[in-house]
Amino acid sequence: MIEIAELTHPTDVVDEIIRERAIRAKVKQSRQFVATIHGREAGYLSFDDHSDTQTGVIYEVFVLPKFRKLGVGSSLVAFAEELASTLKCIRLRLSAIPFDRSVTQNWLDSWYTKRGYIPASDGSHELEKNISVSSDSD
Repeated sequence: MIEIAELTHPTDVVDEIIRERAIRAKVKQSRQFVATIHGREAGYLSFDDHSDTQTGVIYEVFVLPKFRKLGVGSSLVAFAEELASTLKCIRLRLSAIPFDRSVTQNWLDSWYTKRGYIPASDGSHELEKNISVSSDSD
């Protein structure tokens, strides 16, 4: 079972590769999450909250090679979409950049396209997805 928890501090991460990414990616508006499978760290998400412009930004999704093709990446992206929705964002943006040679740019672009991401309308090299905002019963 895949579980996702927010990091309180990047140095709390046990896995050296994920910890290094978390330390490098930490900025003021970032929220960081670690995915685990049966208690073992498997993946990482860095999410930037730009809800002032109704936009969530996936800064980084990374899955350790030994946990790839187990749904960790999909779970992290779905988590980011839900988080963006709860923050009243109407879109989620990202730059699809492979972090190692085991994933090609074409494969990564296709992976995000299958999840509803399209080239951003502003002509940048980013991908975006319109998301629906969670409805609250006030």
